[in-house]
Amino acid sequence: MFLAIVFIYSFMRYTPYVILIIFSLGCISQNAPEAIISASTDNPTPPLEANTSQPSLISTKPLLSPNDRCVGASDVYTCFVGEAYAENNASICNPLPYPENEFCTRDVSVGLGEPAFCLNLENTSLRDECIYYSSVFAAYHGFCRQMSTKQLEDSCISSVAAVLGNPDLCRLITQPSSFDLCLTGVFAAVDSKTACVDIGDGQRRIKCFHDVAYTHGRINFCDHITIQGTKDDCISDTAYAIQNETLCDKMIDKTKKDICIRNILRESE
Repeated sequence: MFLAIVFIYSFMRYTPYVILIIFSLGCISQNAPEAIISASTDNPTPPLEANTSQPSLISTKPLLSPNDRCVGASDVYTCFVGEAYAENNASICNPLPYPENEFCTRDVSVGLGEPAFCLNLENTSLRDECIYYSSVFAAYHGFCRQMSTKQLEDSCISSVAAVLGNPDLCRLITQPSSFDLCLTGVFAAVDSKTACVDIGDGQRRIKCFHDVAYTHGRINFCDHITIQGTKDDCISDTAYAIQNETLCDKMIDKTKKDICIRNILRESE
């Protein structure tokens, strides 16, 4: 009974202090976030400074131009040609002295198959040569019109037509003899059953039959040749080209036939 009275007395005596403490803690906890935010605003965290002790991986040295890279090279011309090839740009040749710069432009243009670079060349013959070979390499006839003469233009178109195996390109040629030569070149490059029939001139048509037979081993094209001596020559050349002496038996001239067989057998020994 005594202990109960002591407990009740103690509880009643200290309760106000306990309540006061709890209330104070509650106020502190409610104001704590604002205090933290205020503190962080008033005293922001300083940013991390870059570590300048590490060396930069990015070079600050200026890039050298092709002209600079070729200074002191053992072969300056070859160096410029190589730089122009690598950059796909023939104008890199320009710093070279004349006429090395023009030769460099020609070599790069032909190697890249870019006839457009040729148009800036001053030397006419060099420009024609550049356009011709770069057009053939690119298998594109558009720049053939930029050549200095009609004959060279026709020759350029003929060569591109032969590369493409496209006889229709030959129709861009207005000169009859050049047109026939173009068709001959195309049909000599491709194996066509209708080869040579559109060639107007008889002698050039015969040559076309011969060239197709010789190039493709199509002995039957020699049969289109009506002149016997020329036909025998066509058979002999074709038989030799494919190393088949039995084809020589189709020849009429016995002397030519024996020579045809002997030449082929000699090669096979």
